[in-house]
Amino acid sequence: MTRLLIIVLLMPLHSIGQGEQSRLERIKDSLELFAPTPKGEPIGEKYSKNIGAEGGELVSPGDGIELIIPPGALSKNTTISIQAAKNYSLDGVGNAFHLEPSGIQFRVPAKLVMHYDPKKLSGNSPHLLAIVFQDEKGFWFSIGKFKIDTLANTISGNITHFSLWAASWSFHLRPEKTRVKVSKRVFIRTYPMPCAWADPAERSEAVLGIFGENLDNPRTWSVNGVTGGDAVNGSVDESLIMMENGAYYNAPALVPNTNPVEIKLQIEGVEIFNQHVTMTKTCNINVYDKHYEVKMVTTMKGGGREVWGGNMTYRDEGRFLISLDEREPKLLDIDNRTEKLHYDNCRTTVLNPNSCTGMIHVTSIKSTRITPADPPAKPYPLIEIRFMPKKAEFTTFKFNCPPPPGTIGNSAGIMVPFPTMDKIPCMPVFIKFFANDEEQVFQKIGNPGDELYVRFSIKKLND
Repeated sequence: MTRLLIIVLLMPLHSIGQGEQSRLERIKDSLELFAPTPKGEPIGEKYSKNIGAEGGELVSPGDGIELIIPPGALSKNTTISIQAAKNYSLDGVGNAFHLEPSGIQFRVPAKLVMHYDPKKLSGNSPHLLAIVFQDEKGFWFSIGKFKIDTLANTISGNITHFSLWAASWSFHLRPEKTRVKVSKRVFIRTYPMPCAWADPAERSEAVLGIFGENLDNPRTWSVNGVTGGDAVNGSVDESLIMMENGAYYNAPALVPNTNPVEIKLQIEGVEIFNQHVTMTKTCNINVYDKHYEVKMVTTMKGGGREVWGGNMTYRDEGRFLISLDEREPKLLDIDNRTEKLHYDNCRTTVLNPNSCTGMIHVTSIKSTRITPADPPAKPYPLIEIRFMPKKAEFTTFKFNCPPPPGTIGNSAGIMVPFPTMDKIPCMPVFIKFFANDEEQVFQKIGNPGDELYVRFSIKKLND
C-alpha cells in the first residue's frame, strides 16, 4: 500500500479530476513502468576501505563514483566497498553500484557523488538526472534532494543506507510502443521517477519545476529536429498534452531517412536551484513498413519410468524480425532463449543460463536473394536468406535423480541433452518466404505432443 501511495502521489498534477477510469489507468501504467527489476550483476573490481567513527572517503577509480562518510556516521570500524554492476533502472545512465555492507544504516547521512559524461546523455538535460536506489523487493526510487553541478559534471546527494545505487532520470518520456507502422500513431507519456518519500515536497527540484507551480511553462515538441514535425518525419499532436499527460506521435506515410526518429520535448523556464533553465528530454521510435516476425519452437519427448530421470521433455524457442524497409533484408530484435529440460523424476539446475545456443539460435545473415514480383503469376517478391552457421552447443544441466523402479542407488552429475546432435548447426539455416500478408510455415515436423515437433513460421507485422 505504501508503494502504491508513493506512485499515485507522483502522478502529474494536471491528471487530477480527469475521471476515475483515467486515474486508474495511469496508476496501472506507472506500476508496470516502474515494476521491480533484477539485481544488477557485479562487473569489474571491488574497491574496499576500512572506515571508522572518524569518517573517511572511498573512490572507485575509473567508475566516477565517490563516497564521503562524515564523522559519527559509523559507530565502529567497518569495511566499506564499491563495486560496479549492471544498471537495470529505467533508462539508467552508466553503471549501477553495489555499496556494501548492504542494508547498513548511517547515524549521520553519507554523501554520494556520481560523475556523468555529458556526451552520453543523448540530448537530455543533465538537470533531469537523478540518484536512484533499488530496494529489497527490486523497486527503484529516487532520493528527494540532490545537487547537479553542470560544470564539474556531477550529481550528488545524501544517503542514509547502502544498497544498489545508480544514476537515472527524474523525468521520463515513454512511448507505449518503441516501434510504429507507417501512418499509425503511438502515445508518449510523461512520467516522474517515483520518490522514496510520499511527501511531494521531497521530490527533485526538476520534477517540481515541471509538474509543480511552473506547469504552464512553454513546451515544444520536435521530431528529428523539426518543431512539431512534418510529413517526412512524422508529427506530434500537441492538442492532447494537458489532458493525457503526453502527446501522440503520428508516423509518416513512408519510412523516414532518419530512423529511428528522435522525439524531443523542450520545456522552457523551469525553476531549479534558484535559476530558470530550459530542459529537454528525448525518446526514440522506430518507424517501419515491411517487418516480418519469425517465430520458432522445437520440442522433444523421451525417457520413461524405467530409465534414469523418468519422462523427459525438452523445449527450445526464439523469435526475430526481418526488415525489408531497406535495399537488403535486415535482422532485428533477435531473441535467442535458453533451452528448457524437464524430468518428472529428476531435479535439474541450469549451469549456463545465458548460453542460448541450443537447437535454435540466430546470429546474422550470410547471404540473401530477392526475386522481384512478376504479376499476375507471382504477385509478391520472393525472399531467401541464408544465415551464418553456428554449431549447436546445448545448455548444460546439473541433475540429481533417484533410481528408477527395481534398481538401487542414484545418479547425479552434469549432462548435455541429446549429445549426438551437438555437431549439427543451429536452426534456422535457410529461410524462404513471399513478402505478403499471410502467415507462412517454412519448416514443420510432427505435431504438438509428438516425440519431435518443430514449427518455424513468419508473418508480416501490422501494428
